[in-house]
Amino acid sequence: MKTTGNDYLRIWAEQLVMEHRRICWQHRVIMTTPLVEIGEASGYWGKWWPSRRTIVISARLVRQHPWEVVLNVFRHEMAHQLVSQTHGAAPAHGDFFATACEQLGVPPEYRSAGGALPDSHPLPDPLNHDRPRALLEKVRKLLALSESANEHEALLAMRKARELLDQHRLPLPGEQSEYCSLVINLGRRMVSSHHRAIASILMDHFQVEVVLASTYDAAVCDTFKCLDLIGRPGQVKVAEYIFHFLENRLVRLWENQRRLRPGGGRTAANSYRLGVLKGFREKLAGERKGAAGRRPTEAVNSMEILPVRMGDPERDRFLSCRYPRLRSSRGRSVAVDHAHYQAGQEEGRRLELRAGLERSRVAAPLSLPT
Repeated sequence: MKTTGNDYLRIWAEQLVMEHRRICWQHRVIMTTPLVEIGEASGYWGKWWPSRRTIVISARLVRQHPWEVVLNVFRHEMAHQLVSQTHGAAPAHGDFFATACEQLGVPPEYRSAGGALPDSHPLPDPLNHDRPRALLEKVRKLLALSESANEHEALLAMRKARELLDQHRLPLPGEQSEYCSLVINLGRRMVSSHHRAIASILMDHFQVEVVLASTYDAAVCDTFKCLDLIGRPGQVKVAEYIFHFLENRLVRLWENQRRLRPGGGRTAANSYRLGVLKGFREKLAGERKGAAGRRPTEAVNSMEILPVRMGDPERDRFLSCRYPRLRSSRGRSVAVDHAHYQAGQEEGRRLELRAGLERSRVAAPLSLPT
């Protein structure tokens, strides 16, 4: 049966009811499940109607923005519901509302009133009096050089920019200092072993936290696994770029490998991908070792030279607010084809980062019936 526009509105509303229950469970908040409507209103993104005990979300919001944005607007309206439930007719965005936002994990940029979504707000210039102006300008120039067509020059510029960001804990030019989250939809119901390996590389070498979670895709009305990247905006941008770079490169490298060595099914492909990522991890670790002043001819022991994770109470608070029931788990062991794994490992050690960081990430509107 063909899905109509009204079917989409009903399915999205049902999903938001489930999200309401999940958010309450995650944050240990007791709230009555409201009625949820997806409306065609153009004057607001979301609204809480106390008299009707209903949260209304704009259909335009769902069609034109990622689900993460929809959820944050929905959390904002849940905070209004919580205030109404516990304090009655309190000021719309007063102290009770601020407390409710903390309880429900509403990001700071989604707590204010108004019709503009946070993504449309310009970011402030970080070159102010309490920032090291010369270092930020140097990072800006290095990132510009990372666009160079000369692979050697681009790699050195990218490497030096990353070293400066790590050493001085600077934001990228144009970013805010607060932590943020960026969700990458994997488009599958299980997290593959190579996605886990990429997540590990991002955490160990690019100063972000990565949470394996689930996200809803309103375009196909289904739930998929995702990587949630958490860090400062500049760090998150770098990590997102590295993720897509590795994803695309793994596809191309495996196609080349299959032409060289025909045959081999899923195990061979997975083994080769894991080998590439292992080799790339060793390459990054070797670069850090070299940057620390050791002789490049020394043997590399990956267990000894992995960078020490830097404690950050601000990031920990952001993470615990977003995932108050977060738990750690180990991925299951994977059988590998050693020949393909070793071939991938050799290729991974030769892998070079290319292109710049500032690729557009504008979400395309969903082509759905109105």
